[in-house]
Amino acid sequence: ANYNKQLNISSLAKKFGYNSSYLSRKFKQQMGVTIVEYIYMVRLSNLYTDLIETPLPISQLMDKHGLRNRRTAREMCKKMYGLLPTQIRQTIKLKKITK
Repeated sequence: ANYNKQLNISSLAKKFGYNSSYLSRKFKQQMGVTIVEYIYMVRLSNLYTDLIETPLPISQLMDKHGLRNRRTAREMCKKMYGLLPTQIRQTIKLKKITK
């Protein structure tokens, strides 16, 4: 999986033999989100899993999943899950304590 590497639409389009605008348009038509949004969704989904299952620092997990821009990652996480990464981890810890 190359999802944790820095990806751009031009390199993806070249890899699949399309021009950037065609690939972007077709992807959005099929998936309902842009390529960039989709990549963030995959990365955040994997970050969420690791926030729950590992004690690794959040910054290390963001690096692991290719989330280089911390601010954008936090904003997208809040949009996708309604919580910031630190809040997700705190919520999980509280659930484990109260069980």
